[in-house]
Amino acid sequence: MVNRMITRYFKLSSIVFVFLFCIPSLTSIDFFNDVYAHPVVIDSSPKQFQSLEESPDKVIVFFSEAIVLQYSQISVIDSQGTRVDDGKPENYDDDLSTIAININEDLPKGTYTINTKVLSAVDGHVVDNSVVFSVGETISGLGELPTTATSKSIFEIISFDNSLSRVPGYVGQILIIGAPLIFLWIQKPLSQFDHIRIQMNNVFVGARKNLVKLIIIADSLVIFSVVIMVVLQASSIGGNVIDVFSTEFGEILIIRLIISIILLIVTLIFYNKFNKSQYYSVNNNKGLLLIISLGLAILFTNSLISHAAALKDTLPIFLDYFHGIAASIWIGSLVFLAFIFIPRILQIKENELKSRIISIIIPRFSILILPILGSIVLTGPTLLWSIENNLFTTFSSLYGKILILKLILAAIMILLGGYHEFVTSNKLRNILIKRIGDCTELLSTASLSPSLRKFQILLRIESVVGFALLFVVSLMTNMVLPSGEFTPTLDNSNNNNNNNNNQFSNATSQTDGI
Repeated sequence: MVNRMITRYFKLSSIVFVFLFCIPSLTSIDFFNDVYAHPVVIDSSPKQFQSLEESPDKVIVFFSEAIVLQYSQISVIDSQGTRVDDGKPENYDDDLSTIAININEDLPKGTYTINTKVLSAVDGHVVDNSVVFSVGETISGLGELPTTATSKSIFEIISFDNSLSRVPGYVGQILIIGAPLIFLWIQKPLSQFDHIRIQMNNVFVGARKNLVKLIIIADSLVIFSVVIMVVLQASSIGGNVIDVFSTEFGEILIIRLIISIILLIVTLIFYNKFNKSQYYSVNNNKGLLLIISLGLAILFTNSLISHAAALKDTLPIFLDYFHGIAASIWIGSLVFLAFIFIPRILQIKENELKSRIISIIIPRFSILILPILGSIVLTGPTLLWSIENNLFTTFSSLYGKILILKLILAAIMILLGGYHEFVTSNKLRNILIKRIGDCTELLSTASLSPSLRKFQILLRIESVVGFALLFVVSLMTNMVLPSGEFTPTLDNSNNNNNNNNNQFSNATSQTDGI
């Protein structure tokens, strides 16, 4: 009977896995394009370190993604620090991924610097860049300029303040989705056995109350994260909250905030309802389904401001979304079991009953998590390949090194999960078999309690590792991708100088077309 139930649930989980994760992964293979995560300079006119024979009329900088012109800046200064532009930035040829400005006529011979500070319309990051060019002379000191690999500091590549502001939101959204889902998943088989259901009533009632409390805290973390992100964004663009909300990035934050507030109200209503109930009913969990639905909506807003959004395609966004769902179920489930449900189980006085319940929970949890881990294995590499398909560049970059740290943390979690499945579960099962085989032998507290306590401790360790993984994810989300970390090399600059006449012709032809 138990084997048939496990087989049935595994087949169901596999079907859900295929439709939710495998199909989006396979259909997303067509969107391999360059993506930089943050508006990185991909071209300019004049080009970096270019020497022009004559003064240009306009300078243009091309970025990897759309920018918000209203909160972006561009200036051209000479070697003395004096501005030589008209102070009126614009998008070149109505291209939202460019910024241009007219400069003074007949610039004297010398070296000039184009300074830009632009706001991404995709993820809200503010990025500074500089392009150096000269008129009527060769730029001196090229040999003293930094090389490609050291052209950006770690603080430029990783936005620590932005990363920290997103961590509470990441933690909150994974708990909102994963915790109630695993509660609904494990309570069903435990409710099918009368001798367990009767004794589990108080456990279910108490666990559900604590679950709703956890969701209230998690939702508050999401709201707090949005507020901090808005404050940091306002500071970055030198504006106020209204200015932030007027951007595309800000509009997504508004939606995220509104959904979070609705969820908070709904959760408080259900908490008041559950707090009055002393009897647990399986059919009285529709409120948790509503909470999960709102949590999924919050998670989707996160995908709209992720690296995948820079690809300007819906498929990578949904791939990122499904990857987030899988991670939420995995980590959120662990937190609920480790800090809410298992402690409730351990309060039961009968050791045999405790072991029976946990021996049911572990296989039930594995049935859900195994396809989830499979989906992560598929969606993670596919998503990475879609935003950066050069593995050498990836693992040579700081992004790649942090990615390795993420993989190590994920591997630790998987190993701990395997230990629960193959060691803890078998140990409890063997104790139960021994008890059934010898009805006169009392189940020894000394032989069982340490195993249960160890199980709880390892679950908590696994949860902490999961939180560390979320912090690493926040760093990766806010940092420049490998393609953006490595800027054009000096060799390319020398090639530019060897082709001054052709480049100048191209630059002036672009300018004349405005």
